[in-house]
Amino acid sequence: MYRYFLKRLFWLIPVMLGVSIFIFIIMDFFPGDAADTVLGEAASQEQLEEYREAHGLNDPVMVRYVRYMANLLKGDMGISYVTGRDVFKTYMQRLPNTLLLAFSGMTLAILFSIPIGIITALKRGTVLDGTLMIISLLGLSMPLFWLGLLLIIGFSLNLGWFPTGGSGDLKHLVLPAVTLAVAKMAMLARTTRSSMLEVLNEDYIRTARAKGVSKRKATLKHALRNALIPIITVIGIELGSSLGGSVLCETVFSWPGVGRLIMDSISKRDIPMVTGSLILTTMLVAFLLLVVDIIYAFVDPRIKAQYQRKK
Repeated sequence: MYRYFLKRLFWLIPVMLGVSIFIFIIMDFFPGDAADTVLGEAASQEQLEEYREAHGLNDPVMVRYVRYMANLLKGDMGISYVTGRDVFKTYMQRLPNTLLLAFSGMTLAILFSIPIGIITALKRGTVLDGTLMIISLLGLSMPLFWLGLLLIIGFSLNLGWFPTGGSGDLKHLVLPAVTLAVAKMAMLARTTRSSMLEVLNEDYIRTARAKGVSKRKATLKHALRNALIPIITVIGIELGSSLGGSVLCETVFSWPGVGRLIMDSISKRDIPMVTGSLILTTMLVAFLLLVVDIIYAFVDPRIKAQYQRKK
């Protein structure tokens, strides 16, 4: 299995190169530059040119890209154009908030969606099944920012139970985590239901029931374990999207995470901060998906056997 692990790590190299060069090219197309943002409208043309020359902004985009990657190979992710702070340190200061929000939302989604998926699979075709699937469909189609605003209006402004935004104690986490969890719950519940329906129709489940195995044991021990592969896949993908794409949630609730950092840096044309943050986020998500692949081997012995044959 270690060869598979090393192979996946090797494929991170072209991914990092693709992400970084894409960012540099896209950011170069945007109007304005960091000099306009940092110095403001009151700055003279001479001051703007002096700033651009000092930070290499007048160089061609590929020259700036090669220079950035050369420094990156030395472990230097650069200094923010806007704040003058180290990119890596700034990212690591924001990362715990994003991890807390992502794992909290995903934990809520797992706790509620998997039981819902199992129940709807066992009650297929009933009113309960149809009702829960309609609710999950609504959760899947509901815009995240709209749900966040509704929760703020209902539970913060009207009831006063939770803060409207920011970070701090547990109360600050509740509404962002619930908002992030709703769409994840909908997707995971539907995946669990479809996977369980497929497994429950297998011959070995009927054989186990014929031998006297209780319905609960046959469902949880036999059916659920064999249905876990697609469920784990969705959990990994949704968790990865939470780590890299919870921008709207962090913006609506003023949550000081990585997503909000990237959006603020894009608006200010802070190329070192944007590039460094996206590269680190890509590495984090890729590592997470690699962990999910390794978990497959412990859930399904057939996959572990495939890994061993590749040695």
